[in-house]
Amino acid sequence: MFTAVNTAPCCDVLRLFLNPAAEASSQECNKALELILCIHTQLCKVQAQQDPSSWHELSPALVHTLVDSCKDCRVDVAHHALHCLQRGLLLGTTPLKLSGEVWETLLEQSLYPMVEALPSLGSVAPPEHTLLLNATLVFVGILVHIIEQLGGVPQFEQLWRKYLGLLASFTRLQGCAELSCKVPELLWPLLRKMCQSSCFGERDSISDSSALWRITLETGFAFSPNLSPQQFIQMATTEPPQDNVDDLVAKPEGVNSNAS
Repeated sequence: MFTAVNTAPCCDVLRLFLNPAAEASSQECNKALELILCIHTQLCKVQAQQDPSSWHELSPALVHTLVDSCKDCRVDVAHHALHCLQRGLLLGTTPLKLSGEVWETLLEQSLYPMVEALPSLGSVAPPEHTLLLNATLVFVGILVHIIEQLGGVPQFEQLWRKYLGLLASFTRLQGCAELSCKVPELLWPLLRKMCQSSCFGERDSISDSSALWRITLETGFAFSPNLSPQQFIQMATTEPPQDNVDDLVAKPEGVNSNAS
């Protein structure tokens, strides 16, 4: 059984191995990432049978290691780390059974810093652009699945504003025209799920007094000057095209799922 005694040292060794200074091949790094994912998955199974609230005692170090590898200068390693992170946080299509507070901590300490670190330059070269697009896909896909838990967190309004601001900043990067077009499409399933979860007022409706809705409109126009309030209302109140939903659960582009 994995415990704090044997998990922490194993994670430390794998973290050293994944360091670019170790000069391991991309194939070897991908195998190490798969091992981290395997350990994390087994921990989650054990904790689900015992006390799910104990997740934060063992698993964050593994998640942080995956997150750090998502920022690896070797783009193929970063792509594979993204895929492992997605699989680790969404076991299949079901998110980890964590409280809203734990998800909030995970966003603030791991996922936000990961995404913020990717566009480190004013313009993004093609490989990094694809990585940024894939990171956005993973990021939005995770939020779609956990929005109900996050909706009850007192700081959710600030989290939502920060999240939209991050996405908007990506669309303004030179060389990210594809991402600029993609982000509004990706928002559709998320806005729809939020509306269904009563984030904007009563269930499946929008209230003019909703602070979250005002933030959505204010920040949303940064994605594209052609977006209108009516389009945002449509995204929140109608089902998105299936292609938009498929994007959120598909394997990130450019990732090899076989670590062998």
